[in-house]
Amino acid sequence: MYYILILNSLFTFINNTTRTSEVKLEYAMLISLGKTTTYKSTLLLNNNYSLFTYKASDPNVVTGDTESSQREGSLYIVDTNSYRISTDKETNNLIEKRGMLFSKSIYYVKENIPEIKWDIKKDRKNVNGFNCNLAEGFFRGRYYTVWFTTTYPFSFGPWKLHGLPGMVVEASDTERKVVFRLNKINLPYRETMFEFNSTTNKQITLKEYVEKLDLAQTNFEKLMSSKTDRGLEVAVKIKIDALERSY
Repeated sequence: MYYILILNSLFTFINNTTRTSEVKLEYAMLISLGKTTTYKSTLLLNNNYSLFTYKASDPNVVTGDTESSQREGSLYIVDTNSYRISTDKETNNLIEKRGMLFSKSIYYVKENIPEIKWDIKKDRKNVNGFNCNLAEGFFRGRYYTVWFTTTYPFSFGPWKLHGLPGMVVEASDTERKVVFRLNKINLPYRETMFEFNSTTNKQITLKEYVEKLDLAQTNFEKLMSSKTDRGLEVAVKIKIDALERSY
């Protein structure tokens, strides 16, 4: 693993209030919810705005114990979607392009920027050439361990792991089911960042999205139950392990 550092001007992004990035961070994102999928992800940012995008590197390649999964009756859905998350400090809004299990619908979910209560520890270690501090925090059903460096004081992190006083070099939940690893830094990196349009990208609240998700799951369970043999009563209940386990 290597890093590309372009260090003409480290702090030019500090006073940038436009939607032009000053930094581009590239992460490997591994999600192991039964089977492991690797996502290619990028984080564009300036001082007030960030855009995180991710998509499966190869949506047809997943790893896991297929035999035991079939015995347990597990269901895996290949993820071919691309995702965007914009975070705007000035409006305190986070907007996410989200798909939905059991449905082909795409939603644009708007919420206040989630606040993670990070506990910064005294632990320090070198992670891939960076002198890092340790932080721990709980977010939507998962405990996260994060190694970050104050050498680059970016408060935006990958996905929704914001609010630390430095760049996230590595992050994972305690079960190692969600992992982010920094691969590359481009600084400075100027690019116009995508903004969600409230007219063309109709937005819903997080509460509305969760209600739609619950309804879609209930309808899918009923559909699966109805497809069993006649005269055989089977109740199908689906347990979902997702990036966000609770809201």
